[in-house]
Order: sequence, then C-alpha cells, then structure tokens
Amino acid sequence: MKDAASPARHGRAVTVLTPVHNGADYLPECIESVLGQSFTDWSYIIVDNRSTDQTLEIAHRYAEADSRIRVVTNDTFLSMPSNFNRAFSLVPIDSRYVKVVCADDWIMPSCLAELVGYADSHPSVGIVVCHQQSGERVLWRDLPPEVDFLRGEDACRLGLLEAVHILGSPTACLYRADMIREGPFFPNESPHSDTSACFEKLDRWDLGIVPKVLSVERVHARQISSKISDVAAGNVAYVEVFMQYGPRYLDESELSARFVEIYSEYCKGLGRGVLNLKGKEFWDYQRSELKKLGLEIDYGLVLRGAFASILANAAKPAAAVRKLKAALMPFLGR
Repeated sequence: MKDAASPARHGRAVTVLTPVHNGADYLPECIESVLGQSFTDWSYIIVDNRSTDQTLEIAHRYAEADSRIRVVTNDTFLSMPSNFNRAFSLVPIDSRYVKVVCADDWIMPSCLAELVGYADSHPSVGIVVCHQQSGERVLWRDLPPEVDFLRGEDACRLGLLEAVHILGSPTACLYRADMIREGPFFPNESPHSDTSACFEKLDRWDLGIVPKVLSVERVHARQISSKISDVAAGNVAYVEVFMQYGPRYLDESELSARFVEIYSEYCKGLGRGVLNLKGKEFWDYQRSELKKLGLEIDYGLVLRGAFASILANAAKPAAAVRKLKAALMPFLGR
C-alpha cells in the first residue's frame, strides 16, 4: 500500500474516513463538509480504491492544503466492504471515535459536535446514529424523538421483530474506536455489510440516537443503494439478516413466528415486481439469493401479492390485469 498513515501514528479525538472509488464528481463537497465542522479536533484519512477519474488528484490537493488530511492509495482494487475495513484499520491508536463520510455524501456543520457530545456522555454506546436526508426522505427516524438511547440488544430486537429501521448507514453514524478495534468491522462481502456490522456489535454495545438531520445521502444512479434497489436486494437482505442474527437475539418461538411473517411478506412483495414488469435480472437475483439461504420463492404467495395490488389499484383494475398477463409468461417460464 502507498500509505501515508498507520494505526500507530498520533491521531485526534475523531478520525474521519472516506473510502472512495471514482468519486470525483462528489468528493469536493464531501471534503468541504468535513472542513466546515464546528468541532475541529479531527484527523481525516481518504482511502482511494484505485480510482480512474480525478479522485486521487482532488484528494491530494486538499491534503496539501490541510495537514489534518492524509491520503492512502490501495495497491489493488478492493471490494466495498474490504475497502471500508482497510480504512478502519488505519485509525490511530489514540482516536476515540471514527466518523465515516462516504464520498458521495456530506455532513452538516454541527454533525461531529453533536455526535461526539452524545458519545462522550454515554460511555456504553458503541454506535451513535443521526437522521439522514436522502432526497425527499429522512432516514433512520422510525423511533419517537424522545427516544435517544437503546440497549444494543433491544435495538436489534426492534429491527428483527418490527422492522424498525434505526441502524443507520455509515455516514449517519459515529462509531466508538474501541469497538472498531475489536476486529474487521464489516463482517462479510454483502452490500448490506454495514447493517450486519451493527448486529455483530450491538450484543456488547449500546445504541445512541441524535434525532436530528445531521447527514445527507446524495441520491444518484451510481450509488450502491440505487443498484440494490434495481433488483430489490434490500428485501431479500432483510430475510438474510433475519436468518443470520435472529437466533442471536430472539427465542425459538419469536424466531419461528417472525420468520413466517417476513418470508410471506417478502414473497407477496415480489408480486408487485410482477406488476411492475420486472425482468429476468430481477427474478434471477431473487432466486439465487434465496438459494444461498436454502429457500425458494413461494409463487403462490407471489401471485397473492400481485392480485392484492390489483385490488388496491381499484381505479384501474383492467390495466393492472393486463400488466399481470404480460408479465406471467416470462415469470412462470422459470
């Protein structure tokens, strides 16, 4: 690695990390948002993952202007989770916290101050999450605003039993560095490895919530979450996460009953994919991911979901039926 940093070097209260591959279009705004923080006790490591655009040039230009910024270049291209873990491994030994700012995201000027202030007053908290603007939506605000602390186990149980979405994406989170140092933070190579990391850690650490919009997710076609949405990977990911971490946080009766609910809703949700004329890539992805879990699509439930969508769209039932007929041939020709 062409490495200007190492874990043994002197750090600051917060190490900010930006793992990036071909992020030239958005990286300047990301970096400027870090430079604009009201909390200034930070160091910043940008980890370039073999970019082929102007990313590295931009990063070096900022590093030359501010000694708190360092640039690391990977010798070989890494997967997204591996690049994040590479970045986590560079956190100096005396940093107390780690703040990821993904290259196509940015943070509000008070973000570090508010998250660090919360973490300093809650030593059992390993992850502090804030709300995140994503287009017209605000993410990670499923809890009432008066709830600002959860035992880690309770946070995971809420996610598994009630699909409460509070385990934020990296730009929305502050991580305690001692938790990061327990080992590779992202535990697998999946696109939802950040969520898996939370389930891995929150049986030993608690979750803090700052109920304010302090981070911003830029919505664009190249982002990982957009690619996931194209094949509805987020839905099958919930099934996968449940099967992996449900046994850790739920008892047998909870596990069995909730699995029936999740699997049924997943298959019925695929019925909407039929009406939206989802193509071969969509269905191939669903089948292949379920196969990894030892499951198959229940096509009876899929059709029930499709017909429920037709009934819900009472204003144009004939159009919905035509869509269903048009989709059924390739769908059933599996």
